[in-house]
Amino acid sequence: MKHRNICIVALFLPLMALSQTDSMEYYAHDATMADSLRDYNREINDYTLQIKRVTDDWDAYYNRGLAESRIQDYENARNDYNYIVKNDTQTALGYMGLGFLNKDLKRYHESIKDFDTAIHRDSTNFMAYYIRGIDEDKIGKYGPAIKDFNIVIKLNPRFGNVYYTRGLVKSHVGKDESAIKDFDKALQLQPDSVIVYNDRGVSEGKIGRLNEAILDLDKAVKYFPNSYKVYCNRGIAESMLNKLNESVKDFDKAIELKPELAEGFYNRALVYAKFYQYNHALPDFQTAQKLYSDSGDTAMVTTVKKDIKELKRVMGSK
Repeated sequence: MKHRNICIVALFLPLMALSQTDSMEYYAHDATMADSLRDYNREINDYTLQIKRVTDDWDAYYNRGLAESRIQDYENARNDYNYIVKNDTQTALGYMGLGFLNKDLKRYHESIKDFDTAIHRDSTNFMAYYIRGIDEDKIGKYGPAIKDFNIVIKLNPRFGNVYYTRGLVKSHVGKDESAIKDFDKALQLQPDSVIVYNDRGVSEGKIGRLNEAILDLDKAVKYFPNSYKVYCNRGIAESMLNKLNESVKDFDKAIELKPELAEGFYNRALVYAKFYQYNHALPDFQTAQKLYSDSGDTAMVTTVKKDIKELKRVMGSK
């Protein structure tokens, strides 16, 4: 609807009732505006009013469920999605909503089942395959995840996110050459996806392309100057190129950003030990051991204890 200046005439003329079509357009438009402003209660109210006028507007139920999830009103969100499932036997909307809901709750096995049903109802829904693949990756089903991403690419080859996500999974399973090609494609399709520089740099480092890795991680630092992970990743690559000062400086920055995390101290200790600066390495190992213990990472506590024992043996032999 076009906005008109009715401030004066409204004093003298009665307000005209909106038609059902106009009211639907109004509530949908206002709900979209509310979503962009993250005013989810207003959005929920808009969709509720729209549903009162059109009781089988499944999109309104679905979008209301999404807004309810945003404010962690999961019970009402689930009710909306289940209502769609019960009454709309044609579309995948209800199961898509349930899948997103279970994903938010980190119930990945349940979310995968929901996306299974959504795909059964609509085998061309590339987003269902995409999100199912992400959740499969979360529970270590790397092969099925990659298969789902392959299907997404067949259905929508211009969807840049899927190349990035598939690259991450390939990197998890050690297929870094192939992962780098996916990261390249993701940047080609979406040049503003600058997070790709970090992950491509990690994969390049893992296969020994250290100079390329540092170039990518330099870009990542530029775009994410407060990213703990980026500094850690570049510090590791610099260490592998025997750039002691640069590596220590990056781990210093990582520790400054996240002093409660053990990885920065542990990796800086490894760098110091590599370059025979044992008196610096030992306190970092000890701090890392405490932080790993505080976080309940017993495997890394055991690893660090072995490192400390070996370091003290070397220091004692000098």
